[in-house]
This record gives sequence, structure tokens and C-alpha cells, in this order.
Amino acid sequence: MPHQLTREPLIEAISAFLAGRDRSTLNAFRSLLEREIDKAGPSALAALGHRLTTAGSDWDYYPRDPLARRLHHVLADRILLTDSALRGGQHVTAIAGRPTVIFANHLSYADANMVEILLSRSGQHTLAEGLTVIAGPKVYSSLKRRFSSLCFGTIKTPQSSGLSTGDAVMNPREVARAARKSIDIAHERLRMGDALLVFAEGTRSRSG
Repeated sequence: MPHQLTREPLIEAISAFLAGRDRSTLNAFRSLLEREIDKAGPSALAALGHRLTTAGSDWDYYPRDPLARRLHHVLADRILLTDSALRGGQHVTAIAGRPTVIFANHLSYADANMVEILLSRSGQHTLAEGLTVIAGPKVYSSLKRRFSSLCFGTIKTPQSSGLSTGDAVMNPREVARAARKSIDIAHERLRMGDALLVFAEGTRSRSG
């Protein structure tokens, strides 16, 4: 994906999430995306294009991209049920802006995005904006996944040799070195007041 990201290919790619919807719905959705992209301006679009090529290139922290986040929220408004909500949000109000670790079950690649969106919907804007996800290498393995990862901050973290596949496979010494760096970055993000989202299984699970 070249750095020179343009509006139409981006809109086409995001609209693919609504494949099968009627033409009127798709046209209305495209208009909303166009409005957000135009409001953000060419520099924001160029920045997103660059982020899409560099996210996940090293064991590092990757901040959220403002335009990607807004476009994700436009998409969520179309695919989530209107009564989708975070229950018990009042229990996390007191920790907003303080070092926080959230442990969650992991059923799909959309889990982190749903947490961020539902936190926002419930009025937990400080937590949503400070959300940093501990992310395995597969999160950055495709353009679509990198785009989704830019809805929040991420820390690229190695998986154990028993869970990793393909290019993500490393020997134990490499895993330990990369994990140490990821832990140091996570400590720094906590000191800055981020809320770390951790999927404790280390991979997706059918049972959640």
C-alpha cells in the first residue's frame, strides 16, 4: 500500500464491510465517509496512508490515528445494533485517566474495536481515548487488520513459540528479548495514564 492514500480506494475498502446491503444504504454510508475524510483534510489522509505502511514494523508502541478512529465509528454506527452498550460502565469512571489494566476475553479480531467503541458510547471518553491494546503480530499482518489497529494505541508483543505461526515464529531468545521491550513500553504507557487492554489467553478462543 503506497503512502499516497487516496479517498476513493479507502472508501471502497471500508464499504466492503457492508457488502450485501442495499444501494441506498451503501450510498448514504459512502457520503458519511466522504464527509469525514474531507473534513480531516489531505494531510490527515496522507498521515493515515503512511501509518498503514509502518504499523507493526517493529516491537514498539503505535498511537491511534484520529482519522482511522473516526471512520471506524462511522462503520460501527452501521453494523452494531442500536442498543449495543457497555454494562457496568459506572464502575470504571473512577479509574479514567489513571494507570489501568483491562483483561478481556478474545473471540475475534474485532474485540478491541468493540471495547473502544462501546467505551465511547457509554461516555467513558477518557478511557477510550487512552486505550492501548497489547497486540500480537497477526494484528498487523494485513492492510485491513492494520487499519483496524489504528483505532487505538497498540503495543506489538510477541506470542510464545507454541502460539505463533508463519513469519511471527521466533526462537525463545528472540521472544524473550522482544517481550522485555514490550513490557518496558507497557510500563511507560501506564505511567502516562493509558488503559492497557490485555487478552490474557494470548490468542483468540472459541469459548471466550
